[in-house]
Amino acid sequence: MNSQKNNGFEKFALNPNPIELISVSNGHLYCENVGRKAAILGRDNGFFEVWVYPFKIVSQLQFSVFSPRYQKIIPAEKIALQLINRPEMTTLIFSHDIFTIQLHLLTPLNEPGSLLLFDVDTENDLEIYVQFVPELKPMWPAGVGGQYAVWLEEIHAYLIGEGSRQFYGVIGSLLAEPHSETPGHQLPDDSMKFAISVNGETANRIILPVVITGSMSSKEEAVERYKRFFESIPDFYQRNFTHYQRLREEFVSLESGDNEFDLAFEWAKISLDKGFVESPGLGNGLVAGYGLSGNSYRPGFAWFFGGDTFINSFAINSYGDFENSKKALCFMRDYQRQDGKIPHEITQSAALIPWFEKYPYAFYHADTTAFFIIAMADYMAKSGDVAFIQESWNSILKAFHFCQAADEDEDGLMENSAAGLAAMEVGGLLPKTKIDIYLASVWLKAIQSMEQMCRTLSEWELQKEVYQLFERAFASFQEIFVDLGKDVLNFSQMTSGEKLSELTVWQSIPYYFDLWRENGTLEMISRNEMSTDWGVRSLSKSSQYYDPINYNNGTVWPFTTGFASGAYYKQHRMLNGWENLSANAALTFVNEPGWLGELFSGDLLHRLDTAVPHQLFSASGILNPFFNGMLGLELNAAENQVRLSPHLPFHWQKGRARNLRCGESVFDFAWQHEKGKMVFSFQKKSGEDLHVHFSPALAPGSKITKVIVNGKEHPFLFQDFGTDVHCEAKFDLAERVIVEISYFKGVEILQPFPKLKAGVRSQGLRFVNYNFSKGSFLLEVEGVSGKAYEVNFCTDYRASALDGAELIRENLPHYSLLIRFTGGDKNKYETKTIYLHLKDSSKEK
Repeated sequence: MNSQKNNGFEKFALNPNPIELISVSNGHLYCENVGRKAAILGRDNGFFEVWVYPFKIVSQLQFSVFSPRYQKIIPAEKIALQLINRPEMTTLIFSHDIFTIQLHLLTPLNEPGSLLLFDVDTENDLEIYVQFVPELKPMWPAGVGGQYAVWLEEIHAYLIGEGSRQFYGVIGSLLAEPHSETPGHQLPDDSMKFAISVNGETANRIILPVVITGSMSSKEEAVERYKRFFESIPDFYQRNFTHYQRLREEFVSLESGDNEFDLAFEWAKISLDKGFVESPGLGNGLVAGYGLSGNSYRPGFAWFFGGDTFINSFAINSYGDFENSKKALCFMRDYQRQDGKIPHEITQSAALIPWFEKYPYAFYHADTTAFFIIAMADYMAKSGDVAFIQESWNSILKAFHFCQAADEDEDGLMENSAAGLAAMEVGGLLPKTKIDIYLASVWLKAIQSMEQMCRTLSEWELQKEVYQLFERAFASFQEIFVDLGKDVLNFSQMTSGEKLSELTVWQSIPYYFDLWRENGTLEMISRNEMSTDWGVRSLSKSSQYYDPINYNNGTVWPFTTGFASGAYYKQHRMLNGWENLSANAALTFVNEPGWLGELFSGDLLHRLDTAVPHQLFSASGILNPFFNGMLGLELNAAENQVRLSPHLPFHWQKGRARNLRCGESVFDFAWQHEKGKMVFSFQKKSGEDLHVHFSPALAPGSKITKVIVNGKEHPFLFQDFGTDVHCEAKFDLAERVIVEISYFKGVEILQPFPKLKAGVRSQGLRFVNYNFSKGSFLLEVEGVSGKAYEVNFCTDYRASALDGAELIRENLPHYSLLIRFTGGDKNKYETKTIYLHLKDSSKEK
């Protein structure tokens, strides 16, 4: 327990954190520290707002420092120095000639309130003035009236109340003295203030805490919570630290040798975990993201979105947090409409208003209900929790029947015109849309998921009906969306019957869900008209509808870039898969350190000012393509089956993925390049034995000579896709399995990526097409006119000739080639095709 001492509270030691991120303050960096019941949201200049769900307690919270000796007031925003982002506690550093302040933002994981902890280093007596605007206003669209604020001397805090005497907020410090007058029965016209005195002789031994909390039931509860917070400050911190240490060490973690990617991977897990919220009167669910509300009353997307929940649940299931994923699925299931439709969005103030009865927003989207079916099947496959699917079966059936009823022309496909929005929410492509490829693909995947659950539950009659529905729906999908003449997919069909061929990122969805395999559309998406250094545009730059900052018609979304990345991996185009996955990972460090924003401009690398800075499904844009794409991880926990088809980047020479989970079974997967072979190891750590289907990808042109499993030669299947080759082997994992693949190395391309910097245009090399065939490697690329790109590759072949580029280095088996772009308009992209002619050096004697 913390004890008051020398006008302060004793300091406690901070644990070192290997994933902390340090940034130089610029006055605009977003920062936060959120828990399950409360949140501090702010900027690195020391401006904050505090929410105790579902109420905004205060806004414009800031501080300044007064020096009696020098008779000077120093606003914190003028002396902001650093932002240190840790998941357990965020720290801002402010530095002046006579003092340094570390301000710790601490929101206890499971408590309804937050703390500001002032750690002051000075030899001077100081006064810290904390000022704020009292709010006590619930999230939009609920409201209360008659707010007022009064100083309670017995607890040294301002009490914020309202006319019904039901809702209360408290902000203060046991060390504080008031510096504001509070008019009766109303809020003041200006911000309010209190002061905390700092003794220069004892400052280095104490911290100065400010507590913000509240209650939805009584003044007494709010006051008791306020007093209790001071008693447990070190415990709150340690519980937070332990929670995120467990997230890092007990669930899936990555050691690839690529430190930046590994760090982005960890912060993506943290980003998703931060979204779990316990909202009074509603329950436990997963919100969509966080950002400052400003003058509005929604903190970013910090309320519950069905589609976001389900997309994020795929990633949460993959890293193994089945318990929280199940809670999030239950939350959305329990608010299902009578006709089976799953909510698109639920405000945290829904318990205070007739949200579902009188507001039109809850059920806007069509794709949410189909995604619910996919998410339930995904949870079952990865967790093995068949009992939960049985418990939820009536809800799943209702959702399935709703989707079926949204097929007005009986072609097997849901229609936007009947069910609601999907890919497009605004913009010129939205009006008169009958069905878009996003909704069609999600529904087809939902039908497959329904069939999977029917098989597991032995619902054989329904399984037969579902299979027949898929056959009919897929035939309609081909009729509407496949343009055979151009080898591409259309985007949508209008109510008039016209088919729109606009190129969008949504055409990658059927590839991601393994519904389509022709590569024409993916090749078009890889070109500069769609792809940037920081991800894939939502709409082609050549479209008449393109607008780089339009929500749907030109911005870059990390979450859809993640779908594109996964699609490329599924189609054995690992260079494009890695290009987009690494772009999402790099964005973790461009704007707000640790958080991935909602969307970015399609022209310049800039997060839109209107975009949420911490968007959960953007973090899923790292985790989903990693697990579902790069690792090719497919699980059937009910039958202890694991399929792993890794497409590891060629520069990941040695690494390990720890704590992969298949139901109750946990295993590690490691890899290492050695001369002439790849060595993979599987180590089961707990649970039942697993049946493993292993199919690693090797470079195009590679030849497998032998596979050894635990010291014995093992049968394998060789597959050549032109863009990579696969070596398939099956085995049982009882304890430890080592797989050695001896091979002749094909062409391993090491992609050159520019360092992402805010405000710059796309300038990286685009890999449009590549293929190995009959001793020749074709590489079609796009680059900026006037630039030259160096591309390194490694191969056991000998380069005998090169067309379209220059061979500038040769140190067998390593080569470097230079690709120059000299034609076309300067700073515009142009295309070049390169042929690398190779000789099989293994035959040279």
